[in-house]
Amino acid sequence: MADGGVGGVGGDDAFIYTGGEQVVPNDVTHVIIDRSINIIPARAFYGRKQLVSVETHDDLERIERHAFDGCHSLKGIKLIGVKVIERMAFHICTDLLDVEFGESWTQFKKVHLMVAYL
Repeated sequence: MADGGVGGVGGDDAFIYTGGEQVVPNDVTHVIIDRSINIIPARAFYGRKQLVSVETHDDLERIERHAFDGCHSLKGIKLIGVKVIERMAFHICTDLLDVEFGESWTQFKKVHLMVAYL
């Protein structure tokens, strides 16, 4: 297991994302976003084709461009505290069917589902 991983999510090892210079393994399947992270930067998980699940927290505020672009296997994500999702953050996430937004997202969600390839 790579540095930053813990056991338990879905029976597999989960990678704890702490940002900075941390390198996300290409074969990562489950990610937990550390509570210290408020922004998922551009291309943070770009092309991680085996990524299935991401556990976020309510203090996550922003997801930048192409953050999860090409994560073909990503099935669902909760974005309860997120206020900004930049364009193409979830581009080519072909298995992404379950996205949970906070209450303030009602109108914005519709725009991003059609325009930003969420």
